[in-house]
Amino acid sequence: MNFSQLECFVSLSRTLNFVQTAEQLGISQPAVSKQLKALEDELNTTLFKRTSRSVVITAAGEEYLKSASELLRLYYSSKEQLQTFASSKKHQIRIGYADPNVLSLLEHLLSKLAAAFDADKLHPEFIHDQTDANLSRLQKSQLDLIIGMKDAKFEDSEIIFRKLNENYFKCVLPQNHPLTERLRLSQHPEEISTQNLWPYRQVLAIPPYLLKHFYSRGPRLLPVNESLDNLMCSSTAEAYALVEAGFGYAMIPDFLIRTDAKVLTVRWKESPHAPFGIYYQTLREQNPQLKFFISLIREYFAAHAD
Repeated sequence: MNFSQLECFVSLSRTLNFVQTAEQLGISQPAVSKQLKALEDELNTTLFKRTSRSVVITAAGEEYLKSASELLRLYYSSKEQLQTFASSKKHQIRIGYADPNVLSLLEHLLSKLAAAFDADKLHPEFIHDQTDANLSRLQKSQLDLIIGMKDAKFEDSEIIFRKLNENYFKCVLPQNHPLTERLRLSQHPEEISTQNLWPYRQVLAIPPYLLKHFYSRGPRLLPVNESLDNLMCSSTAEAYALVEAGFGYAMIPDFLIRTDAKVLTVRWKESPHAPFGIYYQTLREQNPQLKFFISLIREYFAAHAD
């Protein structure tokens, strides 16, 4: 038994999808299958029932999951302690994020952190990746904090999600858009409805890991007129570039809105709300630098609450 086998087992128990597990661990799908087969052979039991259409964890797998998760937690915790000992004179703070537009906020907060501690001993590190991949890193103590929207499917008793606000979407329009002038002349120039936007092309910022869910059946966060030739991109930064170039409008989460953009920004009248906040491990909560940084984030959003 090795920790690669345990990682594959614990990850697959959450995703129940070999492709997603391979993506999370950064290995091939055959490698995942090989590791799990070796683990099952060593334990002399079946951990998953596999068909061509589904993966289901067995009762034995459910029982073993408790021990496997604890073994991994101890492994990553001891590894983290060893790394901390090796760099005891450094104060790392490793931050995960999914969209480059959040960097301006992090820059503002880190400047306050540097003013409060010895900046020469602080070592901030950014990890720009999809939310599910960063959550996997957080579980392994490879990150200290993640900032962004809450992942509705993620659960881990060792990881806290601290809500900062109920985020909503705003509509950004090119200056030359047909609706821009109409909004300026309307009785409510600060908001726009879905009905007004429906005839016009949309720029959709969808992270790659959510693409396969976007076209599946079920409710969507954003309404999309599929009869139009809409554009798709992977980040808010890309969406802003396309909107500013005049290729359509976009719906942007409020915490990612850019004040310097050459666009018209208005409230979307029917916008759903979604929890926005930070993820971090309970065992890291007493780290002085991280604790102070979390307090800075909470103070910032409390001061900017609507």
